[in-house]
Amino acid sequence: MRRKFTFSIIGDKIYIALRQDRDLLEPSLFANNTSYEVVNEFYEDLKLLLELVMEVDAMN
Repeated sequence: MRRKFTFSIIGDKIYIALRQDRDLLEPSLFANNTSYEVVNEFYEDLKLLLELVMEVDAMN
């Protein structure tokens, strides 16, 4: 799965924005919110961001 993200480095800080197509802060009231697919998607997003930060850190 291809994700779109934007990042900038200002001083010694890294700012990362990851594009999401759905509203993550409004869970469904009438459906199960704990599915493997959703949890795995969040895990993969966090893994991508952590790998990006580690790559940038390795360059410095």
